[in-house]
Amino acid sequence: GVSPGGDRVEGFSSPLHFAVGAVVQMIRGDDDARTISMLILAASLVVSGVCFTIGFGVLLRRGFPRQRPASRDIVTLVAVALTAAVMAIPWTTTGWLGSGMENPVIVASMAAVLSGAIAELSTRAARLMMLAGLCCLVVARVEFAAFALPVIAAAAGATIRGDQGRWLRRSVLFLSAPLACAVAVHLARRWYFGAWLPNTAVVQDRSTGLAQLIAIAAIGLSL
Repeated sequence: GVSPGGDRVEGFSSPLHFAVGAVVQMIRGDDDARTISMLILAASLVVSGVCFTIGFGVLLRRGFPRQRPASRDIVTLVAVALTAAVMAIPWTTTGWLGSGMENPVIVASMAAVLSGAIAELSTRAARLMMLAGLCCLVVARVEFAAFALPVIAAAAGATIRGDQGRWLRRSVLFLSAPLACAVAVHLARRWYFGAWLPNTAVVQDRSTGLAQLIAIAAIGLSL
């Protein structure tokens, strides 16, 4: 929806979804919103499936090193299928994913983060998935920059274990890259829209503001 909260009208609270939708629209050359939404949904589900397959595959290779590759592949696919089935049971998944909102890109971002955690950041692929997922997650919705801080801190801390020599560089990367993405996007939004939060919150007289989000992030980090 679009709500006029000032001289400039802001029609999105998800910078990532807005950017992905704009790219898809430019590639297609038309503005059919339903088709664009379905393409984003399909791509997000493919990305999620690939991430979970890599994550479970790494986990199984570490846990069952003597198991034959074919057997590990079967178990990996079963694990991914069960995960997908469990995720698809709630209406919040089946209903909201097809709503045309930003939920598919959030699911894909979270799938990358979870898959990196499942693989315990033990491989380069797992670390790249986690890092990419965090960078996308902090701009999947404007308030996620605050909510994701505990996850970012945990991911940076997880790189220390069993990673001698490179742990400091990787920890700094896991801390700085997602935060840099969030800062860059929020500064751009602040410059263009004149506010840190979506103007829909201002129009609807929502009570949650920047101070509350900072408090939530602080509480999450302390826990």
